[in-house]
Amino acid sequence: MRVSKMNQKTRIWCSIIAVLAVIGLCFYGILMLQHQGEEGVTDYSEGWKVTFGGYSYQDVNLREFKLPRPAHKNEIMTLEKTIDPHTPPDSVVRILTYLSKVTVSFDGIQMYHYGREDEAIGRMVGSGYHFLRIHQFMQGRNLKIEIMAAEEGAFTNIDPIYLMPEELTLPSYAKDHVWGIYISIFLFMLGVMIMIASLIPADDWENRAKLSTIGAFSLLMGIWNMGSIKLLQMFSSDLATNTGFEYLALFIAPIPLLALITTLHKDEGGWQFYLLRVMSVAMVLFDVIAIVLHLADVAHFCETLTMFHILLAICLVVAIVTAIVRRNKPNRQEYLMNIGMLILFAFGMVDLIRFNLQKYLFANVIWMSESILPLGTLVFIVILVIGYLMHLNDIMSRETEQEMLSHLAYRDSMTGLYNRTSMIEIYEKTIQVDDEISMVLFDVNGLKHTNDTLGHAFGDLLIQCFAKVLEEAFDKIGACARIGGDEFVVLVPSEHNKDIDRALEEFQHLEEQASRDAGFPVRAAYGVASCNEVAQKSLDDVYRLADMRMYGMKQRMKADGISYFRD
Repeated sequence: MRVSKMNQKTRIWCSIIAVLAVIGLCFYGILMLQHQGEEGVTDYSEGWKVTFGGYSYQDVNLREFKLPRPAHKNEIMTLEKTIDPHTPPDSVVRILTYLSKVTVSFDGIQMYHYGREDEAIGRMVGSGYHFLRIHQFMQGRNLKIEIMAAEEGAFTNIDPIYLMPEELTLPSYAKDHVWGIYISIFLFMLGVMIMIASLIPADDWENRAKLSTIGAFSLLMGIWNMGSIKLLQMFSSDLATNTGFEYLALFIAPIPLLALITTLHKDEGGWQFYLLRVMSVAMVLFDVIAIVLHLADVAHFCETLTMFHILLAICLVVAIVTAIVRRNKPNRQEYLMNIGMLILFAFGMVDLIRFNLQKYLFANVIWMSESILPLGTLVFIVILVIGYLMHLNDIMSRETEQEMLSHLAYRDSMTGLYNRTSMIEIYEKTIQVDDEISMVLFDVNGLKHTNDTLGHAFGDLLIQCFAKVLEEAFDKIGACARIGGDEFVVLVPSEHNKDIDRALEEFQHLEEQASRDAGFPVRAAYGVASCNEVAQKSLDDVYRLADMRMYGMKQRMKADGISYFRD
């Protein structure tokens, strides 16, 4: 089903308004967060004793300290510090750990632990924030934090630790990740809206499928970034589940993107199309295997991440190569998508380099700890949406042109009514399902006299006035057509045959009114015939019968000496 021009315009404007609304709401939220004060939040990273790999490091500033090597699985790093006696009671210490078990004790008394139960059943230990409340009796006591790597290479550094009042835990987090939150929510909400829009049956299934892949990619990247910046922890305290969703969204996200690229190469075919299909299948198989291994606790998502990075890099290279060497010139949507792919590829490569540099070389460079891939994804999604809107605009332009051509082919240029070609097609289609179709044939009186005495401009005006009268009287019960210079036809289906007499009475009334308004007679003779009155029910036979009856009426009008009758 082709999307109508009105539906396309509505979708374009709704899409633009929705995107602007999401941008506005998210930006408003960011402004509100930026105006939240951080008074009372203290950097608690100085003065720690760190024990790792058999070595102890005294008076360590965690912002400047770097482990000599990545932690091996089950290796423990210990952080110790004496709580200042002047620490405000009911303060909260915020700690961020990755894929590690955590145990917290004060003077040897264990107060908090995380990850034992998950590891005991083979489940992946998650990443996230831990909030430790400092009660009054803990002031002046020794705080000991043990972080045990649950996976190989779980951590290479220690993130800064903060001390703050409990009521500032959420505002402080929000200010630290303000743009990450903005991008995550934007991608998520935009993906949801695009997915909903793709379900509306206002377009053909192929274009709706393309739109749904854009929405799915945006939605998955939004969820992944929510997990990456630990925003999911604001909704669920189950760190293992949150981390699982983070990896799952990341692993699945390339599939709708590859599906979109493959679909755009479908018409061209060739080795490019089949290579993209192979890469799509490979990514799906990898995800299935990774999910099964994770759920079976054989190899968790974090253990297959390197293989995913390699496969993803190959897929991106293949996508770009197939876009460059394609045989046919890309349309505007494909051209924009290729630009977006290059941008996404650049962000992806930079982010992959950033991830490994921050993990192994620059562990204490805080600004490198947050991924830039969501920003590249945001740019890519916006480019895809623009391309889709341009695609809809192209369809609208083509359909407008087709409508104009159709109008010229099937409409009378002077009156706007159907022409002879349309009348023949309408009759042939209707007679297949309706064997009682009727024809009302009209012949306008005085056209030649009007042309000869008043000029052809008045003759054209007479035809146009009569067409309006005819359409107003018969448009609701039949199809009106001009089939010659002064000949008009109305085809009436059987369900409205009973309405013909009423329409003719209305027609005569409108004739008189039009004559008064125009200043010259607007009159016509007519004849009515039904297809069940002729043997073959052919259009020619029905026309001849209606013409004979119309001619009889014309003769009667001549005999009555009607003054305006001249031809």
